[in-house]
Amino acid sequence: MSSSGDASLRKEATHTHVDQRQLDGELHELEFDSPAKEGATAYDIHDMDALGLAPTFRRRFKFVAMVGFCSTVVVAWQNTLTNLGFGLLDGGTGGVFWTFVFGLIASTFLYLTLCELSSSFPTAGGWQTTVAGCGVIIGNLTKYCIVLYHPDIAAINSQWFPTLLAIIALLLGGIFNLYLTKKFPVLEGIMLSIHWAAWLAIVVTLWVTSPRGKPSEVLFTFTNGGGWSSAGGATLVGVLTAWSVFVGYDSSVHMTENAHDASRTIPLSLMTAFGTNAVLAFIMAVTLIFCVGDVDAVTAETSLTPFVVIFYNSTKSKAGTVTMVVPVILTFWSALVSQLATASRQL
Repeated sequence: MSSSGDASLRKEATHTHVDQRQLDGELHELEFDSPAKEGATAYDIHDMDALGLAPTFRRRFKFVAMVGFCSTVVVAWQNTLTNLGFGLLDGGTGGVFWTFVFGLIASTFLYLTLCELSSSFPTAGGWQTTVAGCGVIIGNLTKYCIVLYHPDIAAINSQWFPTLLAIIALLLGGIFNLYLTKKFPVLEGIMLSIHWAAWLAIVVTLWVTSPRGKPSEVLFTFTNGGGWSSAGGATLVGVLTAWSVFVGYDSSVHMTENAHDASRTIPLSLMTAFGTNAVLAFIMAVTLIFCVGDVDAVTAETSLTPFVVIFYNSTKSKAGTVTMVVPVILTFWSALVSQLATASRQL
């Protein structure tokens, strides 16, 4: 080979080496030239560039934190408790059970589709509809705990008292989102532990202390307490008890731009949270319908919500009932904080 050919090859090799070093430097600069890209992988940055979007949020959420976020924002088994009255009144114990079964099957295909979309288009969105709902639930559950000890106080039984508690809960959630966002993954980890521990404690307590119904009666007894044209129609109205458990796992998608390696983390965390929490909620629902006792007596109580009545009938203790309700309140407040975060992605 001629000397001119050798020089040309050396020049080309040197040029290739320089281009590669330049490319590596540009990628490093792209990843770390702004605080908003902190925690982002090269895949995250590539996906955002491909969609024509600029990074906005620090990516603090990894897989476990995102599973905790998704689990606590949906509060699946907790919603089974708070919405139990709808299913018991319209549909009965049989309606609660079978709507759960069909809801689980249908929702699985829904979230598999959403996982595919979130993997292909890992960007954030938001919704606001359930934020106030969590505040109202917190206010009412706190009221029920007080009513157990002081049922005759007029202020507690008024409409403004739980509303005031709901406003306080919303304000505290807003303060956390404004000033303690760095602690978000820590909060989700703590609440995930409470989420699991409280579920186990409540399920075990109810099975141990409550009288249990016969499967043939529990699973195939349908009621029409709302006065609808048929028990089947009433069961469709009472589907809210089951469906509330399967709605909201898209919250992880709304936090996509806060997730590390989002195109992989979001689909895996979504299906992990959905699968585990659907099972927890289903077991809780089965526990409640087998341990409810006299359905008519439970739904007829006006000063307390049905699940609190079941807790009290099972434990025969005001302190025991409050101890079981407090973790539910805490997890709903965590859900409120998380839902404020998802809603803010819409702004």
